Amino acid sequence: MNKKLLKNIFAIGAFCLLNVTLFAQTPIPASGLTPKVGDKFVVNTGSYVEPGAGGLNQSWYLDKIEYLSQNEFRTELPINMGVTNKFPEASVVLANKAGNFIVKNTSTEMINLGFSMSGIDFVYSDHETLLKFPLTYNDNFTDKWGGSIDYGNGLTTYRIGTTTAHVDGFGTLYTPDGVFQNAYRVKFKQLYTDSITMSGFFVQKINYENNQYSWYVNGIHYSVAQIIEFNADNNSVKQSTYLNYNKTNLTENLLSETKIFPNPCTNKVNVKSITGNNVKITDLAGKIVLEKSISNNEVNEIELNNLNPSLYLLTIYNNDDIVSQEKISIQ
Repeated sequence: MNKKLLKNIFAIGAFCLLNVTLFAQTPIPASGLTPKVGDKFVVNTGSYVEPGAGGLNQSWYLDKIEYLSQNEFRTELPINMGVTNKFPEASVVLANKAGNFIVKNTSTEMINLGFSMSGIDFVYSDHETLLKFPLTYNDNFTDKWGGSIDYGNGLTTYRIGTTTAHVDGFGTLYTPDGVFQNAYRVKFKQLYTDSITMSGFFVQKINYENNQYSWYVNGIHYSVAQIIEFNADNNSVKQSTYLNYNKTNLTENLLSETKIFPNPCTNKVNVKSITGNNVKITDLAGKIVLEKSISNNEVNEIELNNLNPSLYLLTIYNNDDIVSQEKISIQ
């Protein structure tokens, strides 16, 4: 297999899993890990090191990783990235030079909807669960997922996979960028197959296996470190990544300060926000259909009588800064 192609495939696969001394274990809620609009993550890629043992109160010494390269992800609004037609359930887009990775966030799961690369969309019709919340030691799950991509001219790839995950450790993580206490480690195993067809005729099948350890810390919306062994038809890549925390910008989480109810709604919706002063409602094509000023820390009633039943995106702003956003269903 072409090495450049292998590296591109590896970059996509590695993302999809997106990425102590005696401490009390506090499970991590979705708000502590899911990426927020405005986040920027700088991730260093380095040499492979052994992941160490699982268990409670572990110390993982990944500080010997040798730096090789750097990559940057930024978190954008789906509407701004033009992906809402193909991915109407998207919460955020993680964008980097390799492509755009489409994520749905809920209070119980972080979900991979697919990715967009060079104008081509790979839509997972059967979505892939990346993480379940609250993230708790010794939890595990298995998820089957799949989708397809149409390249045009009759060329189509069908992907079917299974991901298993086990939260197998809790402790202190040492990376070249610092020490992270109260870190949870998740052991992932991802098996998937690409079946390539041309005008309906089978052309090629490629089998992939990704074994990955990822470390997570409450309040950091990306994996702090990853140890990865990726194999595509016996062509393998082994490497490590770690978050360059000093160059990473995280949006303050204000979701707990915001309430939008009821949802679904009919002729009105109530909004309460400690910091927000303006609300915009857009349809899934990105057109603003309603805009209204609101008062801080009060329940603001917004009339919806002029809007047709459908899904909309409600965004709360503090001047030009996004405080929160949520899809609402008007019935």
